[in-house]
Amino acid sequence: LAERIQIEESGSIKKSIEYGFQLCTSRMPSSEELQILKEFYDNQYKKFKSNPKLADQIFKNGRKKRNRSLDKYKTAALTLVANTMLNHDEAYLKR
Repeated sequence: LAERIQIEESGSIKKSIEYGFQLCTSRMPSSEELQILKEFYDNQYKKFKSNPKLADQIFKNGRKKRNRSLDKYKTAALTLVANTMLNHDEAYLKR
C-alpha cells in the first residue's frame, strides 16, 4: 500500500496520506486525523533516515520485493502509516 500511495499520489506527503486514508476508509481524513498521521510519518521518517538498518528490516517481511525506484525511507515510514490506516475502525476487509 505504501508503494501504491507513492506511485498514484506523488504530490506532497499530506496528499499521499489523504489518498491512502481514502483508499482504506472510503472517506477523506479529518484535519485532526491528517495531522496525527503526518506527525507519525515525520517521526518514522526521521527514525529510518537516522538508522537505515531499521528501514531495511521493514522490507524483510513479505514476499514482494521493494520498488527500488522509490525512496527507501519514505516507503518505510509510509508502510507504518499504511498499517495504522488499515487498523482504523473504518477500514474494512472484504473476504
